[in-house]
Amino acid sequence: MQALDAQALDANDPAHTGITLAADDWQRVERLSRHLRQPWLRTTDTCELEEMPVELAAGRVGGQPVALYATADGQVGLLDIRGDGLARDEHFALDGLQTDTDEIRNILLSPRRYSTEVDVFVCVRRWANDAKPPSPHLWRASLWWDAPNHRHRLRPIAEHRETSERGQGWTEVPLPDLAGHSDDILIRAFEIQVQNSGPDALADRAPPPEAAGARLLALCRTASSLDPPHSPQSSDQTGSARATGWAWLEEDDRVCWWPAGRGKPSEFRSSAPPVAMALAETGSDLLLASGNGLLLRYRGGVATSADETPTVEPLSPPHQLDAGVSGLALLPAPADVPDRLDILVAGRNRRLSRWRWLGTERLERVWDQIVSRCLAQWPQAEQWRAWADPDSRLAGPEPEVRQLLWLHATWRQPERLLDGYCQLAHQRSRVRPGTLAGQELAALLAAASELRAAE
Repeated sequence: MQALDAQALDANDPAHTGITLAADDWQRVERLSRHLRQPWLRTTDTCELEEMPVELAAGRVGGQPVALYATADGQVGLLDIRGDGLARDEHFALDGLQTDTDEIRNILLSPRRYSTEVDVFVCVRRWANDAKPPSPHLWRASLWWDAPNHRHRLRPIAEHRETSERGQGWTEVPLPDLAGHSDDILIRAFEIQVQNSGPDALADRAPPPEAAGARLLALCRTASSLDPPHSPQSSDQTGSARATGWAWLEEDDRVCWWPAGRGKPSEFRSSAPPVAMALAETGSDLLLASGNGLLLRYRGGVATSADETPTVEPLSPPHQLDAGVSGLALLPAPADVPDRLDILVAGRNRRLSRWRWLGTERLERVWDQIVSRCLAQWPQAEQWRAWADPDSRLAGPEPEVRQLLWLHATWRQPERLLDGYCQLAHQRSRVRPGTLAGQELAALLAAASELRAAE
């Protein structure tokens, strides 16, 4: 769907139902119908990269949402995510990265105190040819919001300033550049893929002991901003984000979730082993993505006592993405829509895509509006019955209307279309609206019109 449609469907006003169709604008109807079976909507075209993306990071810098990506060959760059868009911005190569032995583990965003700039740390571990454990390696850049030009800027920080000009690659920096962070924080950053995090967030609250052997780790934070304290854009007073909930993946593919850091962690298994996870800023939603392209959403409760285990329930069937997943990032929610789920997905097909959870309620309202206008073409049951007659020579409604009605009948629960539909909905044949007569559907609509008229 067009980005305009996505914005309309996501309107905060319950009375606002979204799309206003022109008489000949049936492409939107067809696009909408393809999304009615699932609540995830891709808001824009995909963004193709030269190499497979392996890591994503997102946050808010300068009061504006920002996202970064890293590819298997060591390209790290910005993504333009203004509005509902998704496009590549400036990017740089990690000089000295050895693609045959190096593995990018994390992109961490860390605010600088009393500065408008944010540190970007790219954490890489290098595997030796022998049995030695992997060694950590670090690249660093500076990120800030360029207000006059309405865009974010990314600049590598090198040991020698002359090598950090625009167009040059990132130069590896010594690990002591992370001064002030304890060794165990560094170990986590290089060993575990951590999402929604930075060194300050990890230092503020360590993961629970139960997560010591985790393969994936995600946290939610009370502060969604990475802006420094006392800056014009800052909404918090500490400059760091406090972790209030954790989720992690055990070696045996068990998912453990501690929604608010209270009670006992919940344990469950997803329908497909996840390769990426993210926690919503509200702490109530957990997103999992699998290597075969399944996207799942779970809702967790809050424990009221130390001995209670919060409940976890899936909110919808798994959504099948276009390709297998290699990374997942949750974009910061707008202040006026704090529960919005807007995500970036890195695919194994070298594509980045952006998806938003809309929920079926808004889609149903839009769909019902469209169908009601179509049914108004023939408001009388006699007209539908005449069309249903096998000997009828009537052309029936416009082909687009017939197609729309069939899509509606196959998607919605029968009783939701019109009263009385339920008893007749199973009497279908190979005849479809858009063919000779569409007798089956016409008969159903005729009966439904009679029931409506009798009310």
